[in-house]
Amino acid sequence: MEFIMSFPRKSRVLQKMRAGKKALSFKLNLSCPRVAEIAAISGFDAVWIDQEHVPTDHSTVENMVLASKAYDCDTIVRVAKGCYS
Repeated sequence: MEFIMSFPRKSRVLQKMRAGKKALSFKLNLSCPRVAEIAAISGFDAVWIDQEHVPTDHSTVENMVLASKAYDCDTIVRVAKGCYS
């Protein structure tokens, strides 16, 4: 497999939506970067990381994002409620 990275990286979800297609997202309710990696390898277009309902620290979220991006998978992070709410 040849590895070619272009910058800026194009969103798989946006490309599919603009083409009138459906994008498939995996909702991750676990604090585990390996699960994010498995979802990305499995062919999902995006991994949705939920910090609102699952206590996940920023370091773990970073590792989940990196694990997803390694396989060209978009990430969506739902942050926990903060002082802004």
